[in-house]
Amino acid sequence: MNKWILPILSVLFFLSACEKDEPAPEPHVAARTVLVWLAGDNDLYPEVPHKLSALAEGFRNAAPSGCRLLVYADRRGNYPQLIEITPDGNRSVLETYPAQNSASPETFSRILGYMLSLAPARHYGLILFSHATGWLPQGALENPTLEEKPLSRTLFDDNGEQMTLAGFADALPTDVRFDYIVFENCFMGGAEVAYALRDKADCLLVSSAEILAPGFKEIYSSSFDKIIAPVPDLAGFAADYYNYRNAQSGNRRSATVSVINTSAMPQLASLAAEIIGGSSPLDEERLKTMQRFNRHDYTLFFDLEEYLCELAPERTVEIRSAISGAVEYAAATADFMPTYDHGFHIARHCGLTVYIPQSCFPALNAAYKETGWYHIQAGDNSERP
Repeated sequence: MNKWILPILSVLFFLSACEKDEPAPEPHVAARTVLVWLAGDNDLYPEVPHKLSALAEGFRNAAPSGCRLLVYADRRGNYPQLIEITPDGNRSVLETYPAQNSASPETFSRILGYMLSLAPARHYGLILFSHATGWLPQGALENPTLEEKPLSRTLFDDNGEQMTLAGFADALPTDVRFDYIVFENCFMGGAEVAYALRDKADCLLVSSAEILAPGFKEIYSSSFDKIIAPVPDLAGFAADYYNYRNAQSGNRRSATVSVINTSAMPQLASLAAEIIGGSSPLDEERLKTMQRFNRHDYTLFFDLEEYLCELAPERTVEIRSAISGAVEYAAATADFMPTYDHGFHIARHCGLTVYIPQSCFPALNAAYKETGWYHIQAGDNSERP
């Protein structure tokens, strides 16, 4: 009997080795994967569970075919979790993380990469929720002199830690171009933002002004199908949000929303650079009467079309044509929080805002010179966000 033991063991070892050498099965490639980043470790934390429920309801109602929905959710008082919402609306917790900074570019890049590896797809969408103030440096919204830096917002906020626009652009994967990025964040409708993300996504859904709570929660259940459709209808989703807000009353009837085609941003940036570079700066008294989108006694977000047409009124047709090529959809209510301090009337809304340097904000002007949008104006065509 002993003479058979060695050959049998050899065969078993060979078979075992062959088993181990078999490659792991490739993950299923979905038609579309939508990734959601809920950075709510801040005063928005009560909204996070409601967003999750609304997303689950919307995904179930959309009856998606071949789509996956992954959500990274972080809220104050809870550990961050990576969750998959299944087509029947149920939720499966894939990972629970120790406390971490969800507004860190390193955290965002690492977990976003992991999400992409878990749910590879032919097409991708990205939805972001947190505080934001567009391209502005931290603290600039409340103190544009930058002499003080209280808690304010750039992109995302995690217990006071924030991410810059440049950091966000750099943290996005280089080997994936998103079909769209939906910003459920305030003040992300800047030309500076759209230009910085021109190589990261085909379309952006943004707001020129603030987004009032509960944001897009009320339309996820009925309109999420437009986001996960084979050909996404971002303009339709944006219109549904606008119509919902416009049907409200009082201060709740306040909204700005637009959809930006990023492929048109280089051409628009070149035109803006030509006009701004060839014109004298506007009188700062005139700036005080122009359309604004922030609720302060100073303006940091101006309407791009109005600004360029003020500089070069003889080129109005050309300016409007270039902007219409970049802005697929734009809508705004007649007023924005009119009974609040510095609430404002919306007479102009092309769908893109822009910062205009002002003598009273030298430090902010210097920070603005670091944006890619400004560098085009300065004749620097080097790649930068």
